[in-house]
Amino acid sequence: MKVRQAFLDVPFGLRVTGYTGRGKSTLLNNIIDLYEEDMNTRFTIFDPKVDFPSAEYPNYKVYRGTRRCVDNIGMIGDTVTNRQDYKVLNDEQGVRIPAQHKLPKLFLIDECKDIHDAAAAADEELKASERYHVKEFKRSIQKGLEVGRGLLVRVLYSTVTPDSSDFGFKNSVFKQSATVFVGDQCYEALGTKSQYLTSVSDSKKAQLRQEYNARVSSDDERDNFIALFFNGLSNEVFFFAPPAPDAWKTHSKKTDNRQVAESIAEPKSLQKNSESLGL
Repeated sequence: MKVRQAFLDVPFGLRVTGYTGRGKSTLLNNIIDLYEEDMNTRFTIFDPKVDFPSAEYPNYKVYRGTRRCVDNIGMIGDTVTNRQDYKVLNDEQGVRIPAQHKLPKLFLIDECKDIHDAAAAADEELKASERYHVKEFKRSIQKGLEVGRGLLVRVLYSTVTPDSSDFGFKNSVFKQSATVFVGDQCYEALGTKSQYLTSVSDSKKAQLRQEYNARVSSDDERDNFIALFFNGLSNEVFFFAPPAPDAWKTHSKKTDNRQVAESIAEPKSLQKNSESLGL
C-alpha cells in the first residue's frame, strides 16, 4: 500500500506532530508495528508523560517519566556516534565492528517538548558553566535524525507543535526527518505563509488545501481523522486516514492489534482525489 511504503521509505527519522487528542499516540503505535516488522527488533521508548500505550507492554526497554528520559536520552546520539567511529576504524584499519552495532536499533521519543523542558529545568539547578542537559538533548536528537538511518538506527518521535523553535532547533534540523501532521496542523502546514512545506509548489499546496476542506466537510466517517504525510527529501506529500484515537486498546494484547496497522491506508474517497491531483 502506498502509505505503508511511504513510511518505510523515509530516509532519516519520522516525526508525528499534532495537538492533544488528535490521535498521535494511536498512529505512533501503528507505525511501531510497521517498523518493528520491517527491522525485526523492538523499540526503546522514551515516555515522559508515562501514558504511552506501548510502554505498558513487556519486552520493551522503556524510560518512563521526564527525569529518566532526560538522564538517558543521550543514548541515541551515543549509539550513532559509536557506530560511526567503528565504521571508520573498520574501513581504515580493519577493526571488527562489535555485533551489537550491526543490529538495527529503533528509538521512539514521545512528546519531545516535555523532555526538552525537563532538561532545561534540570539545567536551571546548575551553574551556567555546568549546564549540559539541553545541549545533550539537542545533540542526541540531531545526531539520530541526521545520520542514524544509514547506520541502521531509526528515530520515531512526536511533538505537540511543528515549530522547531520550541526546542531551540533551527528549522533545518526537523527537515532531516519526514513529518506527519495530524488534525488541525495539516491546514497550518499548508498555509500560504507556512515554513514547513517550503519545497512544495504553491499550486500543489492549493490543491491540498482544497482536499483538506473537502475531507473536513465530508460525511465519510473515515474523514473524521486526517493526517498529512510529507517527505522533504523526495517531496512526497499526501493526505491519509490515520486510525481513530481509540483504535488502540491498552487493555488488549498487542498482538491482537496488529490488524489496526492496516487502517493506515487510503480510503476510497482519497484514492479518487489522489488520482485527480496526480499523487
